Amino acid sequence: LIQKEIGRVIIGLTDPNPRVNGRGAETLRKAGIEVAAGLLGKEARRQNEIFVKHITKRMPFVAIKIAMSLDGKVATRTYDSRWISSAESRKMVHQLRNQYDCVLTGIGTVLHDDPLLNCRLDTRDRRDPVRAILDSGLKIPLDSQIVQSAGQIRTIIFTAMDADERKREDLERKDLGIVEVEPDEYGLSLDHILKTLYE
Repeated sequence: LIQKEIGRVIIGLTDPNPRVNGRGAETLRKAGIEVAAGLLGKEARRQNEIFVKHITKRMPFVAIKIAMSLDGKVATRTYDSRWISSAESRKMVHQLRNQYDCVLTGIGTVLHDDPLLNCRLDTRDRRDPVRAILDSGLKIPLDSQIVQSAGQIRTIIFTAMDADERKREDLERKDLGIVEVEPDEYGLSLDHILKTLYE
């Protein structure tokens, strides 16, 4: 910008990284460039919210996807309905999987739906997210799609400290990463899991 002799720079959001600490704007000012900061700041922060959380909280940015009926249910009592969501929302799920680094689900979904949890967009730049499964008892079947495809798509199972050692070894032989998690009052510590995924 300095070499191009730009006269004015407008900054919507200053870099939240403490190592940067406004030095870029100060360098521009010292070079005689007018710097205006904060224009559309709220919008700029929203546009960069994933980066801001990464820098300021050192935790992953989480988007939650829930398919729910009008009466607030995520499934029928007998689980006999396969789709609550529409074709459009299912496509959006694959867009999210392509955008985010990881998809996290519980063992209940794996046991009931036998999902693959990959990205099925028909684009050249699509990518599969890391798959993370919350499975305190290592109940995941060895013949599930998740286990069978672990050699192609990185997969992590978060489990309890006292999980079955033989099952753990079977899963590790099939290229699944197993991470033991300290419990909290609700079960597996989500804080521990998110910090592990961040790293």
